[in-house]
Amino acid sequence: MESTRKKNAFVCGSLLFFFAFSTLNAQIKIEFSPTGEVKKPSQIRARFSESMIPLGNPKFSLFPFEIRCPLQGTQRWVDDKNWV
Repeated sequence: MESTRKKNAFVCGSLLFFFAFSTLNAQIKIEFSPTGEVKKPSQIRARFSESMIPLGNPKFSLFPFEIRCPLQGTQRWVDDKNWV
């Protein structure tokens, strides 16, 4: 119970921090690959221009997108800017 509260507080604090400071400088750019039509993609990657997760925590549990795909797979952060 306590860890859930800490996690929720961390997520809320992180989102507040992100939204408070993201409007000060520039927009975050996202590159997707592959692009176009691919018959059997082995991996789909989103690369962000800025860090999106806490430094040193690639197992961060928030995901930037909701995926609706008939293919099975897993999603994860590779590092602070790359999500696959």
